[in-house]
Amino acid sequence: MCLCFENWEAIATNLADPQITAIDARRLSFNQFYRAKNMDWCLSYNEVLRQKASSVEDPSYTEEKFNEIFNFIRDSNILHDIEYKPRFAAALGERLKMRMINHCRRINPY
Repeated sequence: MCLCFENWEAIATNLADPQITAIDARRLSFNQFYRAKNMDWCLSYNEVLRQKASSVEDPSYTEEKFNEIFNFIRDSNILHDIEYKPRFAAALGERLKMRMINHCRRINPY
């Protein structure tokens, strides 16, 4: 809890950012407040919540393109490298997600 107070300015700034439209601070746990000091986490969590709220929205890419990307990942043998362990796959996915968010933020800040 102290870490939240120590980082409160960054947390408040990030949660008040105009890009953060789906996060309701009243529903955040202490752990989530602490994570909110990181804008990348805020953007990622906002996107998760936004997708849940509008799950019927069609993505602007085709299922074929998505499958091509997945097949590329599978064929790269990186899943073999991580011994097909689901928690390592989740960590890899999170790392890719954060890299994609950072890239998009550089190209389109808002």
